[in-house]
Amino acid sequence: RGRLVDALLELAPWLDLGEHEPTVRRSDHALDAVLCALVARAVVLGVTDPPTTRLAMREGWIHVPTAPPEALLRDDD
Repeated sequence: RGRLVDALLELAPWLDLGEHEPTVRRSDHALDAVLCALVARAVVLGVTDPPTTRLAMREGWIHVPTAPPEALLRDDD
């Protein structure tokens, strides 16, 4: 997890986990929550490939981001 958080912060230096960083490094659930929030933002901005098959939608597959992390900083909403 620590290496994943390091890589995430390197890719998105604007991401400030603040006082929650130790928790994100320690907890799978906290890291999952951060990643889900980033993917949700990408969905809102329309920079993902969504699941397209009925099976994928039923099983809850996720959208795959198609833009670099800095695209999440756009303020078009």
